[in-house]
Amino acid sequence: MRLVDPAGGDYRVAPGFKAEGYGCLSQSGPATPAGAPDQGTPPAEGVLVSGSQAQVAGLIAVNTTWAAPLITVTDEVQVAPQAALTIAPGVRVQFAGHHRLLVQGRLWAVGTAQDPITFQPAPGHEAAGWDGIDFLNTPAALDWSRLEHCLLAGAVADTSGAVVSGPLVGGTHRPRTGGALSVVGGGRLAVASCVFRDNRADHGGAVFCGHGASPVLAGNLFHDNQAQVAGSVLHNVYAFPKLVGNTLVNNRCLAESAFERCAAVDNFNGKVMLSGNIIRGNPTNHYSGSQLTECKAFYVSDCNIEAFSGGTDNLDLPAAFQGWGAHPYRLTAQSPGLDRGPLDWWNPLLAATDVAGAARVAFGARDLGAYEYTGVVADAPWEGPQTAPLPVACVPNPFNPRTTVVFHLAREEWLAVDVLDLRGRRVRRLAARRFAAGRHELPWDGQDEGGRSLPSGIYACRLAGARGQTTLKMTLVR
Repeated sequence: MRLVDPAGGDYRVAPGFKAEGYGCLSQSGPATPAGAPDQGTPPAEGVLVSGSQAQVAGLIAVNTTWAAPLITVTDEVQVAPQAALTIAPGVRVQFAGHHRLLVQGRLWAVGTAQDPITFQPAPGHEAAGWDGIDFLNTPAALDWSRLEHCLLAGAVADTSGAVVSGPLVGGTHRPRTGGALSVVGGGRLAVASCVFRDNRADHGGAVFCGHGASPVLAGNLFHDNQAQVAGSVLHNVYAFPKLVGNTLVNNRCLAESAFERCAAVDNFNGKVMLSGNIIRGNPTNHYSGSQLTECKAFYVSDCNIEAFSGGTDNLDLPAAFQGWGAHPYRLTAQSPGLDRGPLDWWNPLLAATDVAGAARVAFGARDLGAYEYTGVVADAPWEGPQTAPLPVACVPNPFNPRTTVVFHLAREEWLAVDVLDLRGRRVRRLAARRFAAGRHELPWDGQDEGGRSLPSGIYACRLAGARGQTTLKMTLVR
């Protein structure tokens, strides 16, 4: 410690020293501002895995780059503490079985909005899913790991109940938690402008943080993830994650008991910092209807959170999402979160562009959530379907109370077929699987996921797959 004159009784921190402004005695004038946080540097080049496609499994003991357009994971992959795995933009990582990517060194998976990196089950393995990406006690002295412009979909947390063996510096890695991403221990991790969808676990449908973990989750979209018990997006235990500028919407807890803590973000003896997020429309059976449980209001600021009070400069207003197209959760001119995002959001840890590829700052200020409004999308919330690129119809339409969704595929394709309400929230999933080429029919009885009859009104049937999304308007008349 550098003090001005401790021998003479002046115990103030010396001017210019990095600890200036700390302690009970201060210099006059402002303290030296803290430098911007480091966002990490790409690892050094190493073994190159290239070609049109490749199969991978086992230990990665030296720096390695996956550059083949298609990488098929045939067994667990482990990145050793001294190694780094780099994944090139545009690579599709498919898991041919319930395998995981275990990171104890560094992972650098930085894609772009035009060439995202995808992590999904291989064809034929959708039902079992893959076992997610686990960061397990990565050394705190390592440079940052980073995921940017990635899609993590179709992951299912391990349900074997087994605890990971071996010495665990930061505590144990709990099974059944964190569908797509599990972070344990104090390593440095930033996840920016990624999409988490259709992942599931008992606790933390998309993400689990535990035992000293402090990842930064910045500008990500979390939708249609499921937790059997609690934390449809995040379950946090003795950890300190930062959630900055994310959108959490339409994630669901399935617990039967109304007294389970079934929020989108569930915290247990940890500190979850939330700034600039949109957290709305995440159904829960918890009697309070809250989107957060056990999250201290002191650490929540500048957010738009449904059924949450307290904190600093928070809103509880309809988000006014676009509601259709490839990015249905993009903001419109009516969105209350425009230009409300604080500019001091751990700036380097945010990606330069949002999920859709727009500059992260537009019109001089950031917007709340994962999308930046640029004025180039529709200026009103969803009111009907766009022209459908995929031939689809529902017969009859209008209907009472049953109809059949009919569509034709020119080739085999994986599709999720959902019914949405006028706010763009999913009320029923009709199917999520691989369909063969040809004609398909899916009946809908006018009920939601819980078997409750829905009221009369206009609904949308959304077909979403690798080629994008198609929506069809349906009218239920009782």
